[in-house]
Amino acid sequence: MGIRVKPIEDDISIISFNTDEVKIDKRERDKETTGDSLKTGRAGPQKGSKYHSSRCTKFLATWSSTLPDAVGITGIQYIVSNQDHILRRFVWLLALFGGFAAASYQTIDRTIYFLSNPKSVDYEIKYISPLEFPAVTVCNYNSYRNAALFSNVTYHPFAFLLSEVSNAIHTQQPVNYSYYETYLTDVNTTEMYLQLAHEMEYSQMLIVAYWDGWGSVTSANFTRVITDFGVCYTFNAGQAGQELLKQKVAGKGHGLSLMLDAQQYFYFYSSKALQVSAGFVVAIHNQSEVPQVDSLGVGVAPGTEVRIGLKRKEAINLEPPHGECGSKELKYFSSYSINSCRQECLTDFVLEGCGCVEPYMAVPSDLPVCNPAKVFSCVYTETERFNSDGVCECPIPCQQTTYTTSLSFATFPSDFYIQTLVNLYSDFNVTPEYFSSNTLKIEIYYEELSVESMEQQEAYTFFALLCDLGGALGLWLGGSILTFVEILDHFGHTAFLRGTAFQHS
Repeated sequence: MGIRVKPIEDDISIISFNTDEVKIDKRERDKETTGDSLKTGRAGPQKGSKYHSSRCTKFLATWSSTLPDAVGITGIQYIVSNQDHILRRFVWLLALFGGFAAASYQTIDRTIYFLSNPKSVDYEIKYISPLEFPAVTVCNYNSYRNAALFSNVTYHPFAFLLSEVSNAIHTQQPVNYSYYETYLTDVNTTEMYLQLAHEMEYSQMLIVAYWDGWGSVTSANFTRVITDFGVCYTFNAGQAGQELLKQKVAGKGHGLSLMLDAQQYFYFYSSKALQVSAGFVVAIHNQSEVPQVDSLGVGVAPGTEVRIGLKRKEAINLEPPHGECGSKELKYFSSYSINSCRQECLTDFVLEGCGCVEPYMAVPSDLPVCNPAKVFSCVYTETERFNSDGVCECPIPCQQTTYTTSLSFATFPSDFYIQTLVNLYSDFNVTPEYFSSNTLKIEIYYEELSVESMEQQEAYTFFALLCDLGGALGLWLGGSILTFVEILDHFGHTAFLRGTAFQHS
């Protein structure tokens, strides 16, 4: 509807209405609206690219204009502002990209370090009194007493086998083991080893023994075991019903004191080529572990006093991915250790190759034990193969106790004390030279009543990574971890909420 105003005299206006002109104006406005629709693509043949271009332009304009207020990064307000000088905007743009590059480098570096699962070691010395004493396994270098192999009428076939094997080592001549198997097939190797071994008894290997300087030690305090070195004796073995001994005061005289007789007059050929020394081998180990005497034992010679100072160490290792520790269920042992695991692998390897095992491998009583001839012909060969080529997966225990030793030596007995010993043992008709060639003294004790504890820990946690990322953003960009949330929130808000408004505008 059109309205026309005509001024008349005395400023009095008369308003008239023309309905025809109203209709014409309305039709013209409708045409203009239809034309705009065709141009923008809302209805008509030009629908498509121009409309989307308009939306993107409006989105970018809105996004850039509202970005400084929505995201808390220093310098953005100067870069997107059209009112600032171009040089100022360019300087801030360089600063922002430089900070972004530095923050990105530090973020990538810290992320790579975190993904490498780094670890650190926490070292601590714990003072404990009294301190639990370890197991001490003592073995004579000689495995078979010649007196047990000889009698007035017979000469044990095993003695012939030992002598021929020893000679073959020097002459490089093969040994006919099948010949000896005819004589040794029915021999119980375990019982034979025990019968031929030296005995930890008074008037035999044991001369004097004390615990804590005064407590008398007898043969009942030693447990007879068969090891990879032969028949040995373990002190403080911790068997069922036996309480483990503890050292109350550090230093010599408060641990185990032994005076032993090597009994060299009993020495004979050995099963192993290089086991030709005299004296004893001592192994210090945890009660739950299998003593590896042959590989880890300490040799002590007659005619000496040996002081073995002990230090106890405990290691607590991390499981993957930060560490490598682990465990596995063993068939023959109740608790896991690397020594037990390797012995189990060796036992299975020998059992598969020979059909039987050596006595020290027969931890479960149902495993068949080889006869003495087959021990030489097959078990020793398979053992060498295993040591060189055998595969055995034994992970590092997550908790492990070890003992380090420091040794010192002195001549024993002195010339003066030798005469005292000769008088004390006059009933045995021993000479002074006998004590220098056969007797020795061993002192085993803790140097300090402390435990060195080494515990692996995660060196870089996920929260430490977040702190470093936040520090990098704050240092280089003036932002924080929440800045990423602001960027995502602003993008979503602009793209979806405001984008809807663009679509219907």
